[in-house]
Order: sequence, then C-alpha cells, then structure tokens
Amino acid sequence: MGKISDLFKMERHMGTQPHHHHISLLIVGKILLVIALIILIKPAFTGFTISNQFKKLNITPADAIAKQEASNLQIMALEIKLEGCNENREELKAQITSETKEKTECLKGKGGLEIEMDRAKKDFEAQLAANLKSVGEEKADIAEQISEEKAKSEELENDFNELAVNSANNICCKVRVDDKAIDSYKIVDNRIVCGKGEANPISC
Repeated sequence: MGKISDLFKMERHMGTQPHHHHISLLIVGKILLVIALIILIKPAFTGFTISNQFKKLNITPADAIAKQEASNLQIMALEIKLEGCNENREELKAQITSETKEKTECLKGKGGLEIEMDRAKKDFEAQLAANLKSVGEEKADIAEQISEEKAKSEELENDFNELAVNSANNICCKVRVDDKAIDSYKIVDNRIVCGKGEANPISC
C-alpha cells in the first residue's frame, strides 16, 4: 500500500519528468486496483445471476429444499401407514381364524346346531371378505398417494437439477474466461465448484 500511495503522490508532481521505473510501478498499481475491484464485484454479480434463475421458477433455494424434505417425510409417513395396514390385515385374519376355530369346537357334536354353525361360518367369511376388500382398497389408495408424491418429488428434483445446471453453466463459463482449463463442475455443500475433469461437464 505504501508504494501505491507514493505512486499517487507522483501523479501530483506533473512538473517533474517521470522515470520509466516510476511509470511501470504506476501501471502495475492501477492493474492491481482493477483486479481488486473485479474480485469484490464478481461474487455479487454471481449471486445476482443465481437469484434471477430462482425467481424465474418462482422459488427460493430454501423453499426448494424444504419442499423436497416435506415430500420425503410425507412418503415415509404413507409407507409407515401402509405397513400398518398390512399388519392389521394379518391380525384380522388371525382373529377370524381363531374365532372360527372356537365356534367349531363349541358346536362340535351338537347336531341341532349344525345349521347355525354353518351360518356363522358364512357370516365370518363374508366379514373377512369385506374387511380384506376394505384393507385392499385402502392399500391401493395409499400406493397411489405414494406414487403421486414420488412423481412430485421427482419433478421437483428435476427442476432443481435443471436450475443447478443452468447456474453452474452461468458461473463456470464466466470463470472459464480467466481459466480455459475449466470444463466441468461439482456440487459441494450446496455450492457449485468449477474445475477440470469433474463429474458434471459445462456447456458454454
């Protein structure tokens, strides 16, 4: 900083003849000042570009991540509910089987009650069929909800990936102006890192 300050002082002495060494230092100082300005402005410009990409989708990065996590939680809840339905179905089968066996043992040897036993058996079978049908319908409904939520999750993930690709191209193509070796990028901790030979190629 001392040298740059001296250079600006030199400019005020217009009457003196500048030495070629002083002129070189002055040029170097101005170049360093321009580079410092570029370094300060570039992050703000990059953030502005990414922000515009999210605005086009009418969504913020935090909202996109929150929706993705909400969809995942909803899918997990539906899968747990589906497992509960399967357990209830098996318990219902075991319960009806047990009750049918008890009825059979009670009515065994009682000829006068054979008709009643047959009717009770048919009633149980009808109840089992009705309950199994209800459980099957609920299972199908839950499976459909899971499919819909997975489709929404995939669509949101595709939108987010497309946005990431566009943002990476915008960022890395600008960085590539200074470093021609950059041809790809990777995402680390939700940040785009430009480099060479990374997993995701860029298209400039």
